[in-house]
Amino acid sequence: MKAALKSEFVILSTFMPAFAVILVPVCAIMALAMGNCIPAVACVSAMVPMISMFSLTSYDDQNGWKRYRASLPFSRRDVIAARYGSILLASLIAAACATMLGIALNAILPSFVHEFETMPTTEVAAGSLFATFSVVIMVAIGEPFLIKFGATKGVRYFMCFAVLFFCICLAMLKQTFDPMLLHNLDTWADAHLSLLFVSLTVVSLALFALSCAISTTIYQRKDL
Repeated sequence: MKAALKSEFVILSTFMPAFAVILVPVCAIMALAMGNCIPAVACVSAMVPMISMFSLTSYDDQNGWKRYRASLPFSRRDVIAARYGSILLASLIAAACATMLGIALNAILPSFVHEFETMPTTEVAAGSLFATFSVVIMVAIGEPFLIKFGATKGVRYFMCFAVLFFCICLAMLKQTFDPMLLHNLDTWADAHLSLLFVSLTVVSLALFALSCAISTTIYQRKDL
């Protein structure tokens, strides 16, 4: 497991520095344009899990790496566990880095933009983690498609599923739309942010673990 996880991080290290060079100025520009750093930090944190998932799967299909890895002394269970573990760890590290970047922007940008709103550190960290765990749910849904069908077909099926799910949710929302209900939900959410954050964390990690189990079953039966 440790060796498989190390190999995943070696792959991540080949392209994550380039993404970091792009994401840091993007975060600064977004914070400058929006007047505070939380949306920018959340955007950066949300991008990393998806970037990691798609990039690792694309690497599997390059240069026969998938078949070569199958010849290494890794069990298939370890390969999948390492894939999920690397995505989750990379996402949490990115969330921590994004939080530190947000704190730095809070200290620097008010000197240049008088309208810039400095945010408490706890809110910056919460926004970063909230975005991370929200996208972790999407990764949990998408990763079994990529394990089953590979990068090209997997992305197609995942996007079709995502669009279908969005349309169903939109149709249900349209049928049950009630402005007063939405207002009450918004009021309740504002009063119970801590509960929502803990619930999102627990649900996202539970779905992530379930997705890992599903992907392990798929991978063990897959002909490489």
